[in-house]
Amino acid sequence: MTNREFIEKWYPNYSSSSFIAHNEDLFKLMNKEQEDGDSADSLLQSTYKGDVRDPRIETDFYESECMIYDKALQNFIKTIGL
Repeated sequence: MTNREFIEKWYPNYSSSSFIAHNEDLFKLMNKEQEDGDSADSLLQSTYKGDVRDPRIETDFYESECMIYDKALQNFIKTIGL
């Protein structure tokens, strides 16, 4: 199982989570994959003043990634009864 598969399985409501969507937008920004008018571009404009080189993007991505892993691990531990 890959890390992403683990997250998809154990993060509560993965497919409908706005936090997961936000994390994916940050990932797009880090890799400069946003497109005009998409949610990642909206985040770039509203939070980072349109500056795709803003170092906060990477910081925010890794912080949210840690929170996602933490929540998935907590759910996994709770489910297996540790």
